[in-house]
Amino acid sequence: MLAILAGGPSTALGREPPFSFPADEGRHSGAATELWTVHAFVEGKDGKSYSLAGVLFDGRWFVLSGQLASVALTDDGAGRLVIGTNLFPPLFADVEHTEGRLHERFGRSFYRRVLGRGVELSLRTHEVSIGLRVPVENRISPLCGTGVARWGSRTVFGYGIVGAHAAGAIELDRRTIPVRGLARLDHFWSDGMEDDHDYFTASLDDGRELTVLNVHGEEGQGGLPGSCATLADNGTTIPLEGLRLQRRRSWTSPRSGVRYPVAIAIDSASPRLSITLTATADDQEASVLGVDAYHGRCAATGQVDGKAVSGACFLMLAGYPD
Repeated sequence: MLAILAGGPSTALGREPPFSFPADEGRHSGAATELWTVHAFVEGKDGKSYSLAGVLFDGRWFVLSGQLASVALTDDGAGRLVIGTNLFPPLFADVEHTEGRLHERFGRSFYRRVLGRGVELSLRTHEVSIGLRVPVENRISPLCGTGVARWGSRTVFGYGIVGAHAAGAIELDRRTIPVRGLARLDHFWSDGMEDDHDYFTASLDDGRELTVLNVHGEEGQGGLPGSCATLADNGTTIPLEGLRLQRRRSWTSPRSGVRYPVAIAIDSASPRLSITLTATADDQEASVLGVDAYHGRCAATGQVDGKAVSGACFLMLAGYPD
């Protein structure tokens, strides 16, 4: 069974967060849509790469990759082992649950009491065991640089905890493999989120974190009004100006018939950025509560201000036509 639990308190998080939400952030308790995501990219001492992604949607946790409530271990980008079928218990025991939704007042006490604890992910089946601890660091990246994004009549609030260092072990084929790497925790809520949006995050090897919210049309064209991107570095979040997105390659799901972009070029004028995100395996489609979407690992390569960068990234794609 896969469980996500609050970890122990962290004395390193006694100071106040470097970002304050807008005055209307309290509206999230009555939001029509609320979404948490946590994903980790780790390297094993066996020389292989592994990834784990979980999504909390409508008050229930799912571990995502190719199927509903499943776990994906990505082996050097060449293949994948999909195991387990379980719904998750709540992430935080001290957050009130009413009719399947999360209700909690945001503020200083929320940061110290909940985000200050970290996240522990553990899984045990007949085939594999995973234990991973992600201590949450005080590095908060607000969505679009302000914590608020708007497209059409919708308002979306969000933030991410970036650059958390994950460590643990994977037991596979009766072997225990120590793993270490990076993880990220994101939270979004809105007064009604449209389906036609993508969310990309990349942990770059220069220490910065790239975050992109891409609003696309019915035919999949990206970069529509409401799209935004930021670079986060040591608590500073810089919005990207002159954002452009271009689909480089697509993949069609044999199950749903949906055509997803699996290689995406991202460019901006300031800072000067040119990065391509490429899925490490094409088939990373997931169905959550009957909605087909794409949640998967990708590789980031390119340049920022003339310097070469690379890194691991996460793709969340939704609302593409079949």
